[in-house]
Amino acid sequence: MEGFPRRGPLNGCKRSRAPTAEQRQQMADFLATVQSEAATAKRVGVSRAAVRHFKKTRGKAVPPDPPPFFHPEEEKLLVSFVRTKALLGQGLTRDGFLTCCGEYVAALSLNRQQIARRYFNGKHTPGRGFYFLFLNR
Repeated sequence: MEGFPRRGPLNGCKRSRAPTAEQRQQMADFLATVQSEAATAKRVGVSRAAVRHFKKTRGKAVPPDPPPFFHPEEEKLLVSFVRTKALLGQGLTRDGFLTCCGEYVAALSLNRQQIARRYFNGKHTPGRGFYFLFLNR
């Protein structure tokens, strides 16, 4: 007796491919005629998840991300700050870096400060996610 059947994908199974441009066009046509997700998926030959993703992103391949808060010149300034600290042998902790970013944002115009609050959940200081994304660039 082998036991219970496995749940989830079997070894060697491939993920379904992303819809082609032709399939995306067909989905747009079918959805424009108020077809259901299931009917559209069946006619086009894609999964229902692909149809839901197509509807959610309004037909774009990738949902748009918000533009970065810091301009490229400001990011270069932050990079040079981190490099200078490392060159001098002064360790820079995550909290120290984020505090420095918060002080920089506090010195900006009121309009940019309001935008920063929208980006950073009501604060001037960015969070851990920003820190890891910034260092991974």
